[in-house]
Amino acid sequence: MTKKVADWNTTDFTKYLQAEHKRLYGIEYQPFGRWALEQGQIGKIIGTAKKKGTHSKQFFKRLY
Repeated sequence: MTKKVADWNTTDFTKYLQAEHKRLYGIEYQPFGRWALEQGQIGKIIGTAKKKGTHSKQFFKRLY
């Protein structure tokens, strides 16, 4: 991905999680619950276009 982490949105993080899970563990990433719920939780953490998040995008990416 050539986009800067600071510019990532919830979809970018979801794609990153899927790619890293496949790379690290060799299996497909599955959300805990539904995809919409998963992206909602990511949005709460990193923020959305309308709401500020609780943590920086760089911090969230470092968790993985």
